[in-house]
Amino acid sequence: YVERLITKARHIEIQIVGDGKDVVHLGERECSLQRRRQKLVEIAPSPTLSEGLRKQLTDAAVKLAKEASYDNIGTFEFLVDEADQSFAFMETNARLQVEHTVTEEITGVDLVKTQLRIATGKTLSAIGLGIVPEPRGYAIQLRINMESMNADGEALPSGGTLTAYQAPSGPGIRVDGFGYTGYTSSPHYDSLLAKLIAYSPSTDYQDAVKRAQRALDEFFIDGVKTNIPLHQNLLRIPTFASNDVYTTFIADHTAALTKDSARRSRYAASKETGAVVAPSVQATGPDGTRPLSAHLQGRVVSIDVSEGDSVAPGQQIAVLESMKMEHIVSAETGGIVREMAAKPDDTVFEGAPLLFIEERDVGMSESAAAAAVDLDYIRPDLEEVIERHAIGLDERRPDAVARRRGRNQRTARENIDDLCDPDSFIEYGALVLAAQRRRRSMEDLIKMSP
Repeated sequence: YVERLITKARHIEIQIVGDGKDVVHLGERECSLQRRRQKLVEIAPSPTLSEGLRKQLTDAAVKLAKEASYDNIGTFEFLVDEADQSFAFMETNARLQVEHTVTEEITGVDLVKTQLRIATGKTLSAIGLGIVPEPRGYAIQLRINMESMNADGEALPSGGTLTAYQAPSGPGIRVDGFGYTGYTSSPHYDSLLAKLIAYSPSTDYQDAVKRAQRALDEFFIDGVKTNIPLHQNLLRIPTFASNDVYTTFIADHTAALTKDSARRSRYAASKETGAVVAPSVQATGPDGTRPLSAHLQGRVVSIDVSEGDSVAPGQQIAVLESMKMEHIVSAETGGIVREMAAKPDDTVFEGAPLLFIEERDVGMSESAAAAAVDLDYIRPDLEEVIERHAIGLDERRPDAVARRRGRNQRTARENIDDLCDPDSFIEYGALVLAAQRRRRSMEDLIKMSP
């Protein structure tokens, strides 16, 4: 299928509540400010959505929910094309969203309580939602994550122990968080540390923006890096205040958002603050060695060398998993591996040593040398992927093909070959295995799953 490209899209979602028969909406949320498709800022209601488009979006969401006899709270999400104000449905999230807070602020409806009451069989009229409540004012939610952003727009997770955690307070300020002084982060969980919500009952959106700016300046977190400086820079970009934003806005303004400006603050900080404290790690190895350290916080997926191995500059040494992605760790220098400091499944913080290398002049590794001289060289990991895909092809499944022939039927791949131009069909999920890992070995699953 083909999808229309929306080059400057806004992400608008509608909050829905249904009891299985009736459905109401609780307005929209502007979720256009994202990094790598992950929301960072949510606003309710959208300050720049026209009444006509707002009605079209809410009507569409309610219609979809009614057709499904929706019985829960949920979010119906759309992309809006700024050029012609058209919109496209993306998805439904049949659950409580992280950003439900801003809807609660402008409507006064407790969505957590509402969800539980709907689950017990209460009707909309019984819980006071027979009529859609009118929103009042504006609310902005800022996701405070334990991460920083580099000049390339890449989010780098941070970790350690909080040496200070002082949340802002006052009228219109709400903080939903779990941080406290002494808390040690874990890469097994999302980087979200707190949600800062600024609400103003005023009809002027700028009042909510200013309240959010002041709250950010009062939020004092020390011991781990956070994205508070990024939020401070973001809220002071003029187009934020005018809500001239879109889904790639942060990527397009990375330079302005990551500039090293002086941190604005409205709190008293001692001279001792500012150090990143992490659980103790083995910082020194054998004499004459230097550590190869993790460049980010994460879980060790694999260590690809052993003690005594020779490693060449640029050689893959380990793989770390962080923020649902795998990152390769390469040797910065050549030498001999003298001691291991981490093993697979270990959790490591940024800067923690993975192993210690005795520096020596070591020639290029065999795989690197082969890749350098042979343009047709296939890396071992890529070769494994190609082989895994090949297992699912008809020529590798003679028994399955024979069964189809016995029923005078064609295979799915034969149909695809006749229907599609060569190399035009894109296949997803070719490496999916049967969910029987407790009963069968990986080798058996690879053989039987196709």
